[in-house]
Order: sequence, then C-alpha cells, then structure tokens
Amino acid sequence: MEGVNAVTVTMEKMAPSPRETLLREVVGRATAATVPSGILHQVPPDWSALLHLKGAITQDQWQDAIAELTDAMPRSVEVTLETVQSRAASYRERGQIPIFIADFHYETVRAHVWAAIAKIERNGEGNLDYSEQAKLFESRRAFLASPILAREFLSFAAQPHYLYGRGATFIIPSDGLLGDADSIAELTVDFGDGAGPRTVRVDEPIPVHYDDYGTKVVTLSGPASASFQLTFRESPLSLPCSEYLCEELPAVEATIRRPGIDVATAQAYVIRRKEKARITKPVLMVEGFPGNYQWETLFRYANQQNFAVKFLQNGFDVILVRFPKGPVRLEANAYALIALILDIIKRREGTEKLRIGGFSMGGLVARYALAYMEHQRKTDPSKPHHQTTKLFTIDTPHEGANLSVSAQFMAQGIKGDGEQAKLMATHAAQQLVIMWIAPKPWKDGQSFGQSPLRTEFVKELLAVGWMPKDLTDTIAIADGAGDGAYNQAAPAKFATKHECGFLYWSDLYTYPLNSPGTLIVHFKHGSDGWKLTAAGQGGGFDSAPGGIWEDPIFRRVYNNFPDGVVKKIEIENACFVPTLSALGIPSMDYFKVPDLSKRIFKSVTYSWEGNRKHVELTPTLANFVYTYVAS
Repeated sequence: MEGVNAVTVTMEKMAPSPRETLLREVVGRATAATVPSGILHQVPPDWSALLHLKGAITQDQWQDAIAELTDAMPRSVEVTLETVQSRAASYRERGQIPIFIADFHYETVRAHVWAAIAKIERNGEGNLDYSEQAKLFESRRAFLASPILAREFLSFAAQPHYLYGRGATFIIPSDGLLGDADSIAELTVDFGDGAGPRTVRVDEPIPVHYDDYGTKVVTLSGPASASFQLTFRESPLSLPCSEYLCEELPAVEATIRRPGIDVATAQAYVIRRKEKARITKPVLMVEGFPGNYQWETLFRYANQQNFAVKFLQNGFDVILVRFPKGPVRLEANAYALIALILDIIKRREGTEKLRIGGFSMGGLVARYALAYMEHQRKTDPSKPHHQTTKLFTIDTPHEGANLSVSAQFMAQGIKGDGEQAKLMATHAAQQLVIMWIAPKPWKDGQSFGQSPLRTEFVKELLAVGWMPKDLTDTIAIADGAGDGAYNQAAPAKFATKHECGFLYWSDLYTYPLNSPGTLIVHFKHGSDGWKLTAAGQGGGFDSAPGGIWEDPIFRRVYNNFPDGVVKKIEIENACFVPTLSALGIPSMDYFKVPDLSKRIFKSVTYSWEGNRKHVELTPTLANFVYTYVAS
C-alpha cells in the first residue's frame, strides 16, 4: 500500500455580504413581542425545506424541517435529530415503528423581506422598510409527523428509508411528541391500509397489514393534520427461506482485547437446506462498509446472478455476516469475525473447511482476521486454527478506496455535523480511503493526505503477515476495467457547481494527475471561503479504472444543492475502488494495464465489461468467483 501526496487548503476571509449585514439588522429588531414563540426561522424561502413541504412528506423531509427548526430554537427547547434517533431505536428494537410528531409555533422572516435583501445584494442599491416590525416577521406553525426508521448507507451513500414486508406494528410514543405535541393523548389515523381512520392512543402498539408492496400514505388528525409516506419492499429472503432453513444466530463478542480498539460483535444469518440439521459446508459472506446492514440487504447483494442460491443448491450453507457496531476500526470487526469463525466451527458437523469472503470492506476484514489467526499460531501453536480453505474478496479496497476529495471537502465544509460528514470521519472510513479530509476547523496552509489510522492499519497487516497463507486459494475480483483508460472523465475536469449570490457558490473538479497546484474544489459559504489544491503530483483517483459509485457521487452533490439556485453538472460519477486496489496490486499507476505478476492473490480477474458498479456481480464475475470458491 503506497503513500499518497498531500493536498492543501487556502483560506479566504471575506467581509460580510450585504445579505448578511441586512439580515443581522432584521434579526436585531426581533423582540419578545415579534417572536413570542422564541423560535426565529432565518432560512431564505428558496432554500427552506420547512417552507416547501407539501402533501405526504418523507422521513428525510421531516428531518430536514426539524433540523431547520432546531437551528432556530433556544437551547432550552432544542430537539436534536440525534435525540430523535436515540429514542426511536428503543422502539425499533422491540419490533415497533415509532411515529414522531412535531408541533412548533415559530416566526419567520417574511418572503418579501428576503426578496428585498436579494435585490439589494444583486443591484447594490435599494432600501428595506423597518418602520413596522410586523412587516418583517410572520407567525407560522409546523405540525409534522413521520416514522423514524434507521438510516442505511450503501458504502458512503445514504439510501431512502423503507421497510421489508407488507406490514408493521406502529406506535406513537409519548417521548416522540415534540414541542406542543406533548399534550396529545390520542389521534385519528388512517394508515392507508383500506381499513379507514381509527382512533390511536399514545403509547398503544397498532399492527397494520397491507395487501401489496409499494408506497403508502398515512394521515393523522388531531390538533392539526399531517401526512407522511413510507415504502414497503418485498424481502429478497422470502425466496430462499421458503425452500431453506433460515436462522439468525446470537451475536458473538470478540475475545481479543487491545488498548484503543473497541470490543465489537459479529452476527451470522445461516441459510441451509431443510434436510440438514446442522451446518456442514459453510460459506461465510462478510458485509462491507459501513456495516450493520439488514439481512435482506446483504442477501440482495450476495444473491446477484443467483450467486448465493447456487451455493445452496450445491449443498453449501450460506452464512451472512454483519457487524452491529458498524464502522469501528477494521481490527475490531476482524476480532469479532474471529470469534464468529470459532463459533461456526463449533456448530459445524463434520470437518469440511470454511470458505470465507467479503464484499468491499468485508474482504479486508476477513483477510486481516485469517492472517491474524495464522500469526498467533506461529508464536503459540495452541491457538485455534481458522480451518479455512478459500478466501475471496469482491471489489475490496486492498490498496485503498477513493472517496472523492472534492465531495469530502464539501461535506465537511458546509455540513460537518451531518450524517454524511460523520460517516466520513469514522475509524473504518479513515482506514479505507486513500485521501482523507479531516473535519473542521481547518487552517490556512493545512495539508491533508492519508489518515494516520490508515498508516497504522497497513503496519498491522504487515505485522501479521500481510496475507493469510495457509489456504488452498485466494480469490479477488475487481468491478473495474483492466484497460487503463480514464473512468467517467479525465483528471482535473470540472464536475459540478452551484451559485446563490456572490458569496454562496462552489466549483468541484475531478482529482488531478501529475499537476501540483491544480484546483480541486473552491467554495464560499457566506464569509467562510476555502480552496483545496494539489500539493503533490496527484493520482487522478476519480478517473482511475475501477468500480464506480452505485449512487453517482457528483450527481449526489449536485442534488444536495437546494432548488432555486443556479447549478450545473458535467460529470456524474467517479471511481470508488480502483481496479489495482481490488486486485491487491501495490501501485498507483492506474492508467496502465494491470501487471498481474505483482498481485497478492492467486486467482484474480477484473471486469471485461467496462467499469461496473461497486460490488456488482456480473454473470462473468459471479461465475468466476463461484467456480474458484466451490471447487
């Protein structure tokens, strides 16, 4: 795993814009009489999620609206999304779907005031009428309801909220009544199941069944009315579990203890033929970043091109593996995987050796776990053997993953407390990505490069032998092409931008190649202005042949820019796991045909069908992995 050159930031301190100055004057005139609720909403109408809500809203819309209100709340009444998720989790653990209701009266700056401020900023002239405070503010009410489901990410991409199955047990919990909603005792609710409205008391579980899958609209009536939508999907587990035995095993905790490394757990979901009383031919498939996926999601990936079912049909036992603590250090999850391997060996009937593989991060966790077990036995032969014959990895970032530097910089710079930015800052993310942008605060001239946690992990791998060796085969596949050609676009090309006034804008570019001083991203957010440039030669990571983002990364940035602003996009996606990285070839010379003589795996292949989505199993790739693993 080679090191990378740094990038640097340049700070641009700007004087307050006319918009900021005028807004301060407006807010300065706010009094207890004009803001009786104590909540003064100061978001421009074009940018406001709260002011654009219509009809049945999604959970994301509910959260965006609550986030806006939270920013405007006095600390004495502040409700955070972290608090909401923490409360909701306890109900989800009981198999219930909590419905949270927010009822807040608030004041907002009037739309015509924003229009006047924008005109003054644009033309540099004009005036604002301060003669009557009533002309500056208006009173509003937000009565909003939403189910609070757990957020699931695919790699670093947040996914829409949904439920598997055709029903759920809902509950309106008393600790989910926010603001003035805390006085509600019951509501009339139409769950959209054809049964019509019914009276639902607070803290009363209500089972609801739907005749089909799809998006359902739920309407609540009480002190006001609110509607939300949620989506039900068919479970991909329903097929094998009608023909095979499916069993979720209790989570096992790592027994290896090391200072500074969390004690993680691993959990298995076993699928085997109905005539088999016990596990006999285990194939472990380990989840990727960020971890703790739903079993249905894991099986959906494991069964691309009928991959998992093919193992089942030929007498193997498919064991899905997940890590409930998510993106902790890779070593922590590896130690939990070791405990699970030993648990599976105890449950196994016979002496058939294990086959262990992983998708993305899961392959790296499995590689380290097996190498660690072999290393331990070298110094102490009494330590248990992994009893494994094959290791396989599917688009695993053995030499690092590319989390587009410009996208990282935007996420940390504009919303450093958001879910996306927090995920980028986790230990596992730091260990996986080639270039890592640390959270703010930043300093002028500060450099970024490889995270120290990644450097430490590389040393860890070397210390335990780099690769497990007591195996009959090691298999690695890449979703990237092997032609050395640019992926999506050339380096240092414009990707996307937005403009909203002369102090609210951004320009993002693909990462440069051999071009020190080249601009990577430049943005202004009010008086907060930053540039990021290449300090070294640059690796052209965004343009490298490799598995691409399933949710196109530059398109995702573009979509996050608010409606109503000027925005442009020319490049939608970028490389996520370079082909060389997935094959375990220690080089950053991405734009050449891979030199397979340098590979660390015995059996490897890349995509002959161009750069595919990360961890996609095409028919060719699925057949390659199955053939080598099953033999």
